[in-house]
Amino acid sequence: MCSQPSHPPLDSQHHWLRFPPEEPRDPVDPLGVLGGFLVGPENRLAETAASWILGGVPFFADSPHTIDLSRQVRASRRRSAKKQAVSDADSPFSRLSYPLFPEESAEEFPPIIDYMPITNVPNLSPIIFFGPSGSGKSALAGGICREYRRLHPDRKAILIPGTDFLGTLLDSVSNRTGTEFQNFFNDCGLLVLDAIEPVIASPVALENLLPLLDRAGRAGTTVILTLIDIPQEQTPLVEALRARIFGGLLIHFALPERESRAILVERFASKMKIALGPETFGLLVDRLPPTVGGMFGAMRQMAELFNWPQSPPAPGKVRLFLDERQPAPVVDIETIARVTAKRFTVKLSEMRSKSRRKTAVAARNMTICLARELLGSTYTELGMWFAGRDHTTVMHGESQIKRQLASDPALAAAREAILEEINTPAT
Repeated sequence: MCSQPSHPPLDSQHHWLRFPPEEPRDPVDPLGVLGGFLVGPENRLAETAASWILGGVPFFADSPHTIDLSRQVRASRRRSAKKQAVSDADSPFSRLSYPLFPEESAEEFPPIIDYMPITNVPNLSPIIFFGPSGSGKSALAGGICREYRRLHPDRKAILIPGTDFLGTLLDSVSNRTGTEFQNFFNDCGLLVLDAIEPVIASPVALENLLPLLDRAGRAGTTVILTLIDIPQEQTPLVEALRARIFGGLLIHFALPERESRAILVERFASKMKIALGPETFGLLVDRLPPTVGGMFGAMRQMAELFNWPQSPPAPGKVRLFLDERQPAPVVDIETIARVTAKRFTVKLSEMRSKSRRKTAVAARNMTICLARELLGSTYTELGMWFAGRDHTTVMHGESQIKRQLASDPALAAAREAILEEINTPAT
């Protein structure tokens, strides 16, 4: 049993949305340890979205005051539900390696939070989950999909990664089975398209996604789209998608802040049966990686390395481990772009748009150059990130900024300042 940490206990500001796990459960999946999605003040809207999607107002099913209410709601659902077997054997997605509609036991995994049904709920679809990688977008979307199947066994719920949606769509276009592809989504109560960046980058996929969203809206289907950022490209197809996105509900996801990280560390330690002293606890809260999966992975490594829980975790060993294995600052294209945009005093949205303003072009080309240098990004990847530009345009921008850097000391100084701010050594 862990010693009491010096942070507030799980309360009204922090609690869990717990969903039936995927089968088979991945033993290294942090959600298998957590038992759900941690809702903290930084992600309060995520809980609101889950409530609307699941068609009810949340209440704490494990509270002594609502145990009877929870039982009544579940009994009512069992009486009224007529579970229909959904087969995807003949669907255009039959090539996928996982079942789209796994059978799950509602009784084996009772929820911590249940939902009182409500009526006359406005259709806020599509619901957009966006935020940095590792913030829990896909985890929550998948949990909501599984919970939707439990609460609404008579309705179809589909979750498809964007890469599978794109691949299957392109196959249907090639085989002239587009009607079959579109009909697969008929009579669907919930549709989750996860990580849709590949779909946005493909004009053919967007041409099919837009009418699918329109049909879903007319049919009352709730659609969840997950992505890292709202697309900025100013083409007719992307502008049409943006119009639908901003007509729905946008939910921004943030990485866990310190209080949430403290609760995560406590939960991990409790599940691993590790007793943490105050100093060790503080080290882990402050210095573990920023994402939930990274936090869990680092603690699991330490448990194996130091033979926890047989030997108590010594602060010195933990500090040495963190010093030696502290990950480099999280640097990705977005990080480079944001720092560069600030240095050039332009908006990130303008830099990613088709703007030809001189400072926007310079900031865009600097980001391309640094991403190539620091991340090894391909021209195609950078073109996709910068509103779907052609790879030859990206190549031209890189060569242009390199020529300018060789002859413009002020521009070279700006580059050094950007590298310093993102804490990456100049090369």
